[in-house]
Amino acid sequence: MRSKKVNNQPQEITDYPEIDPKDQNAIECINEIFMSPLTGSYNWDYIVVEDRIKKLYELGKELNWNVSSDLDWSQNYPKDELMINYELFQTPESVLRGYDDLSDEKKVEMDRHRVSWNISQFLHGEQGALLVASQLVSCAPTLMQRCMPLHKLLMRLGMLKVLIGTLRKKLDFSILQQMALSH
Repeated sequence: MRSKKVNNQPQEITDYPEIDPKDQNAIECINEIFMSPLTGSYNWDYIVVEDRIKKLYELGKELNWNVSSDLDWSQNYPKDELMINYELFQTPESVLRGYDDLSDEKKVEMDRHRVSWNISQFLHGEQGALLVASQLVSCAPTLMQRCMPLHKLLMRLGMLKVLIGTLRKKLDFSILQQMALSH
């Protein structure tokens, strides 16, 4: 797979009818680097906010989920069936020339890659949210005000654990082993 860096996102619909999905060297990965200005604000009214923060924090602790015990990890996906319903959702690769000529096994493999790619997008978003939450913990001036972003940090970690567990244990994609992430 070739990689190409661009400064801006595509401004028009692009079609790649000449790409053969069987030829991995024909696929081009586009990496976009962008800058994002962020604006944030805090209300430092300690008297009113402290009690509400404490109540929210306590409620969050009480109702927080446990990834290991609250999810049914015994459910498995059939390895020889498509996970995406292509009658309801048409993926970009399913309309490429040559896709219909692929064997059922190859279509299932591509389907697994598509689902893993989609889950990976959520994984990357959760990693970003984890970084922001960790920075917010250090920004709050009081211990109680640090509890809420800390709780968010724990929620982000739980979501990362779900996404990584799904990719590793349920979809059997070992790409995460390269990322040095464990759960």
